Amino acid sequence: MIDYLELGKTLFSLKKFSRIIIDRDLQIVGGVDDASAFFSGVTPTNFCEFFSEEDQQKLQQTIENLKNNDVVSLALTTFAETPLEIILIQKGQRFELICCDASESLQLLEQLAVFYRYFQTTPMAIAMTDPDGNILEVNPSFLKLYGYELKDVIGGNPRILKSGRHSPQLYEDMWRQISDPESGHWSGEVINRASDGTEVTVMLSISVVRKSDGTLQGYIASAFNISQQKRLEQQLKNYNNELKDLNALKSELTAITSHDLKAPINSIISRINLVRDSLDSMSAEKITEHLDKMIDAGQKMGAFINQILDMERIEAGRVQFETERLNLEALLYSIVELNRLTATDKQVSISYQQEGHFVPIRADRMKLEQIFNNILSNAINYSPSGSTITVSCQSVEDTIQIEITDQGSGIPAEEIAGIFDRFSQVRKKGALSTRVHGSGLGLNIVQKYVEMHNGTVSVRNGAEKGCTFTVEIRGRGTISSSADLAALIVDSRDQIYPYLEAPLKDRDVCCYVCKTPQEMHRILENEHPELLFLIGSNLSAVTESGETPLISVFLNEVSLEDSGQCFQSLQVPVLDIEIHSLLADVISHINGEVA
Repeated sequence: MIDYLELGKTLFSLKKFSRIIIDRDLQIVGGVDDASAFFSGVTPTNFCEFFSEEDQQKLQQTIENLKNNDVVSLALTTFAETPLEIILIQKGQRFELICCDASESLQLLEQLAVFYRYFQTTPMAIAMTDPDGNILEVNPSFLKLYGYELKDVIGGNPRILKSGRHSPQLYEDMWRQISDPESGHWSGEVINRASDGTEVTVMLSISVVRKSDGTLQGYIASAFNISQQKRLEQQLKNYNNELKDLNALKSELTAITSHDLKAPINSIISRINLVRDSLDSMSAEKITEHLDKMIDAGQKMGAFINQILDMERIEAGRVQFETERLNLEALLYSIVELNRLTATDKQVSISYQQEGHFVPIRADRMKLEQIFNNILSNAINYSPSGSTITVSCQSVEDTIQIEITDQGSGIPAEEIAGIFDRFSQVRKKGALSTRVHGSGLGLNIVQKYVEMHNGTVSVRNGAEKGCTFTVEIRGRGTISSSADLAALIVDSRDQIYPYLEAPLKDRDVCCYVCKTPQEMHRILENEHPELLFLIGSNLSAVTESGETPLISVFLNEVSLEDSGQCFQSLQVPVLDIEIHSLLADVISHINGEVA
């Protein structure tokens, strides 16, 4: 049974409500003084006088359907355009109307609608959780960034995004700041993992949401994708390193006196003398033509000098082969995107295709960029307007195959066999480009860099036009230092991670950490770390509790369930020299060397 007295007290305490009493003919019989503000100060005798015919019919129909002690609510708008919230209660032959101005409520709804539109359309990935961390809502940008569907995340936990790239200390510091009543906020750079296993670097911000009385209501997190920015920073770092190498070799420039340098220099000097001697009689159009040819000759000379420097470093054995763990398919995609603008300027499109399951390889990032930039830029240069360049990347067993196909004029059959010789170049005939034998070093350097990666490069002409360059890289590459290694530490209770983190990171080993078997298998499948650290002597120890002083080290090259044998065992506390010896043994074992 409804206690109308208590109901009225509650309503009046929340908003400013007014009470009006009417009879069945809608005549006001009491309480109108409290509601005069709704009617512009005029005191009506009939409650319907200040409503439209439509609202009058709505009110009349509601009253006719009421029974004694029934309570209903409805919304009406006065002629003065004041929206009213009305609670209607029948008491015998009379009706009590509890009225309230709804303007503020509607404004609040409009403001909420603005916030919700921002939530739905912002490029920032946003997620909201309850106090226990269960996801209540995410926006479309969140689903797009991490590749999930809404049904896969609602009710789940944000831990599905953990990549294993961060230590427990980071998360402890994060929640310490979030739980601090004076702060209630944390922001920083985090590497998360999308649904397909790829890593996503984001700038993450997490804030506490509390009710007006201070009670915890949940958390809201926003993330902005900075993966491209991080890749560009790495490329800039690589370019800076290359500039340092070139600076160290600048003294060798004075020794370069090859014919390929003398020819453009003589051409430039001859044209300068010709323009100077004929300046008074030569037309502006002819002068411009000579200047353009001088610029072209200078650019070719600069490119040739760079190629000679690369070739001299290779032949002198002074090429620094600086390997790192990288995802070749991601590197190739970034190169395609960087060259897309140049292709668009020539009205040439680039199609990128990818197939297969890729694992990280050990390779020299800068040299791979030089390989594919060279081949792709040649393809753009010799592609006619309106054509398409196809770049495909596929993984077959232990080999990654990259093909770059253009729709240009192709390579003459008699020239194709020597295209990778030290003296091979491209020249233009007529409106389109033709590849011919001459003096050039670009593709010869490409071939040598591919061979450094235990790979091959080949070229073939298409059936009708164009040609295809194929680069195949076999295996994951040789480990040259501990920086080429990755380690996964499975530690559900933080028993061994504190002993392993510092000595591994001091030797530039890429570290992942997880607490559950599910996280472990996910990281093994996507990142393929070479080392696996477990508590105890086998895989079952992952879920066991209690302190165990024994650390088992497995090599991620055979099925753990099938082998049942660890590579080495370590005792807590782990000594720095033990880690040094372990890494040396692992590198020797994987490289097939005899210790």
